[in-house]
Amino acid sequence: MKLSNEQREAVTWDGNIKLTACPGSGKTTALVAKVLETSENLAGSFKRIACITYTNAAVNEIKTRLHKLGPSLTHNQIDVTTIHTFCINNILRPFHWRIPHLNQGFSVAAPDSEPFIQAADQVNTKLNLRLKSREPFELLNRAADGSPISRDIPKSAALAFWELLSKQNLVDFPNIVFESWKLLEQFPNIGKTLSAKYFLILVDEFQDTSEVQVEILKNIHQHGKTKFFLVGDSNQSIFSFAGSKPELFDSFSKFINAREDIGLFENFRSSEILVKHAELLLPTVPGMIAAGANKNFGVKPVHIEVNNFISGVTEYYLPALEEYEIPLSKAAILAPWWLPLFELAQSLRGFDIPVVGPGARPYGPRNTFGLLCEDICGYIVDRKPSRLSHVSSSLESLLMDLEKVPPTFSKFKKDLAVVKLMDSATRIRLTHEAAIDWMREAAREFAEILVNQELMTESNQKFLTDSVNQMQAVMEKRKIDLNHFTVEQLGIFASPDKNMKLLNLHSCKGREFEAVAIVEVHDDKIPYGGSQIQSEIEESRRLFYVGATRAKKLLMCFGKKGKTPSRFLNDYLYGI
Repeated sequence: MKLSNEQREAVTWDGNIKLTACPGSGKTTALVAKVLETSENLAGSFKRIACITYTNAAVNEIKTRLHKLGPSLTHNQIDVTTIHTFCINNILRPFHWRIPHLNQGFSVAAPDSEPFIQAADQVNTKLNLRLKSREPFELLNRAADGSPISRDIPKSAALAFWELLSKQNLVDFPNIVFESWKLLEQFPNIGKTLSAKYFLILVDEFQDTSEVQVEILKNIHQHGKTKFFLVGDSNQSIFSFAGSKPELFDSFSKFINAREDIGLFENFRSSEILVKHAELLLPTVPGMIAAGANKNFGVKPVHIEVNNFISGVTEYYLPALEEYEIPLSKAAILAPWWLPLFELAQSLRGFDIPVVGPGARPYGPRNTFGLLCEDICGYIVDRKPSRLSHVSSSLESLLMDLEKVPPTFSKFKKDLAVVKLMDSATRIRLTHEAAIDWMREAAREFAEILVNQELMTESNQKFLTDSVNQMQAVMEKRKIDLNHFTVEQLGIFASPDKNMKLLNLHSCKGREFEAVAIVEVHDDKIPYGGSQIQSEIEESRRLFYVGATRAKKLLMCFGKKGKTPSRFLNDYLYGI
């Protein structure tokens, strides 16, 4: 693996390290190289490596790279996971019986699950919150003292929501972490066991780590057997509403006595002109340098005011993609929140532009069975081996949602189930090309396979059929022609090489695109609500910075005529 001098120095350092990494600097490459190097040194040992990253998309990216570079090592010694899955597998699943309200078992209440939706709607109605979406409940987090962290809902609503889930033995994402930390605090031997188990813990996007998550890492560190490889960038800290504090990156680094003098400041992603504009918005120390293949691409970022965003996209953005020969699959549209993306998705589908994002799925909000179907269809249409890891991850997410106590996944059983699901899916397609017909038959056969493999109980078989019924009801309501929504179209949602991406600014972290359009670049959206609070203004600046630095070659910012442009445009566009 080719590494820069800085990457190599960080990877070969034998102790704890804090690695500051600017956008596009190859931090994932450094993470993967460190994992592989450590794996080789641990050959024959019972010790393991944990690579904790922020999103499932990042998990899949790292797993794919590891599989390409060292397929025999991917599962044997390495756990690539989000913090939530790390806590479930290592703390909650084996020790939940020590928690009084979870001692009979628990299920995970994912934001797209029916219990989560019902609890959020019930609290919204009962307390007359008048929320336009369930997003505030999805963004809830929990402080170390147990109090809720939320920008949009009161403490009473958060506590009522958690009480409703708890009565059903359900745990949402913030409580997965909170309950795990409490277990570590009350039972020190759990942390001692984890320290003995993990020789190395790598943490990606550390600037977005919350106080409770840091307390978990401190607990493991105090037993003295685990090394830490921390990667982050305080300029990209954008999740304060979820409890993250950029200063935790520095404080935890000092707590573990990490080396701090190595940084990655060569940007291998963006053109030199885009890097210079980004430096005007948020300068790095030392300065970020364009060093990649796109360095000499000479198109400046622009701000365009339009009557509506679909006209901006169709009249300016899409023609620019064509002019610079940028495929749709390498382009994205970003927004501060989901509503403009939902509206754009509906309109772009009318132009036969394949998109994935809010509103793109004709069957409404995704669910775990729908995600599994998408990944499987993506594979049977375009049989790329790298897609198999996505299918495996989707299957695990589905099973964890279904079972009272998330099962311990035997690698052999899960891999065999994936093979059987693929065979079934391929055979079903021979007689069912319409996606809804395919999903209905797949729900029946997949349930039988998972029960036979002892990965799912018979009582949960109906969940798969119910999921299909729900998706069909939404499509009928939206007047989707079910006969012409095909298996191939279903697979597009799992096919990054075919569709344009629609993402909110928070969701674009860790992603990169040849072209980016940002809509709603208004002063009442960026910063959020036209905030006058300095800390919120600073975070909004970082959020805009994150969006702008996703672009390799082309960046267009769109605002509506008559609205005040974001104050950050003055620094970003006109400082040169």
